[in-house]
Amino acid sequence: MEWNYLGHAGWLCVANGLRILFDPLLDRTHHGGVFEVAPRRTIQLAALRPDFLVITHAHTDHFDLASLRRLVRTDPQMVVFTSDTFVGESCKRLGFSSVHVAAPLERVDLDGVRLVTSRSYTDHVTEWGMIVECANRVAWNMVDTVHRNALDVRTTIDTAAQGLGLASLSERVDLLLARWQPLCEIAPMLGERTRFAGKAYNATLDELSAARPTTVVPASAGGRHVAPFEWLNRFSHPVPMKRFCEDIRKRIPGAVSYEGTPGARYVLHHDGTTTYEPRGASQMVHLDEHVITTPPEQWRPVTVPDVIDHNPWQIPYETASTVIAEWLRDTLAPALSRAFVHMNHPAPLRFLLELRYGQRDEAYTLTVEGTGTHVAARYESQWDALNVVSGSQLCAVIEGRACWGDVLLSGGLRAFERAYTVTEEGIDRANVGVTFVYYGLGYDESFRRYIARELDTVG
Repeated sequence: MEWNYLGHAGWLCVANGLRILFDPLLDRTHHGGVFEVAPRRTIQLAALRPDFLVITHAHTDHFDLASLRRLVRTDPQMVVFTSDTFVGESCKRLGFSSVHVAAPLERVDLDGVRLVTSRSYTDHVTEWGMIVECANRVAWNMVDTVHRNALDVRTTIDTAAQGLGLASLSERVDLLLARWQPLCEIAPMLGERTRFAGKAYNATLDELSAARPTTVVPASAGGRHVAPFEWLNRFSHPVPMKRFCEDIRKRIPGAVSYEGTPGARYVLHHDGTTTYEPRGASQMVHLDEHVITTPPEQWRPVTVPDVIDHNPWQIPYETASTVIAEWLRDTLAPALSRAFVHMNHPAPLRFLLELRYGQRDEAYTLTVEGTGTHVAARYESQWDALNVVSGSQLCAVIEGRACWGDVLLSGGLRAFERAYTVTEEGIDRANVGVTFVYYGLGYDESFRRYIARELDTVG
């Protein structure tokens, strides 16, 4: 079994002659041009020739419509596996004729290759991974799978071992493509601590150790912000890849750890060992030697700039301002009124929305109480919750041109709250979502709206 690294979360697994493509990002950038795959590379599409396509979850760095359009043109008969019904329906609309929506921990039998989906263990998280077995050797592509603790890792492995009839799987995973980086890129957006998340990183190492891997390769975190969003690289990757590999060898004595390098090939042999060929997949992945880009290694979370409206869509100020004002009145205000009963706060709550429009700013205060929500075009310094948003990006999200993930990951949103009531016993915190704009349009719904618009645009 061989694993060819295409960059970020993209892999081409070749097992028993079958070619399984994971989460392809065929172009240089993703998330609306906010990120680029690093190091910069070009994918040779004709060299991939996948039989099966695995789309692990509905985030645009894994479920990339531009890449899928290119793939369906080459072979619409390619079989698509996903765990997300929405992804499956979208792939059918793109023209893929064979789409299978898998359940968590479902076994899928191919020709000499067996797959088991691995699940996340937290509510409202759809990320999942894939365990691949061939000739009694096992690789686990964790992708962005979320575990609560090391016990969840053991539960997945033991369940998969039972489903595959492989007692040896409970003893070790031959090749672990690891979820490893404690990403901190949205911490400054949500008013969270930007210090090193040592507790979370220790938990990650515990989880990886619980898999009892023979070989570990860090995966699914091979990107960097590009201009004008490059300041976020100072926050996003607190642990450089080389340092992680060293940490793995200390935390799991006897384990081998190779860096995740686009264009590299990792060959899992019959004896359970893995060899690393740094340019083994060069016929699939061409590295741009003239433009050297590397994943961020200089972690310096010291300065957070204000929100700037870069407006890549060139939306006129008058248009954005009108769209947002109508949305505040007709959608966000009623949604806050409906949610107020669950906010656990006896007095009115003041939600301040600041909008950045290049050379000008706007502010709205939404005062929410039991009788309804009042919207006023004014700045309220004694706010209970504050959201600062790029005006063009908010307009784009409302219209389905972008989704909240793009706004957060590009630094186009800041969110803070201090909603509480003081009693003789102390402070009672209100039950308020810090990104209160989500009350009007939820994170997942914004993504579905964006994908639907993209699919309709292509027809």
